[in-house]
Amino acid sequence: MTNHPIVIVFAVTTLVFLQGFCFLLGFSIGRMLERRKANRKLKALETELADIKKETLDLQDFRNRVCETYKNEPN
Repeated sequence: MTNHPIVIVFAVTTLVFLQGFCFLLGFSIGRMLERRKANRKLKALETELADIKKETLDLQDFRNRVCETYKNEPN
């Protein structure tokens, strides 16, 4: 009974289906991990950009205070 052609075709079909399913599952997990990695990098870059903006505002504020100090100072 185990050597019957229908059993062999069913077994081969099942194995091919399982192999395809595992490939697709691995592919989708790989893409999900890549997306997570990209999101972590994006968040790090956003944090760095926010820090740079804050430093820029601090420098502009400092420059404005220095300019005001020298404007008000007599020659």
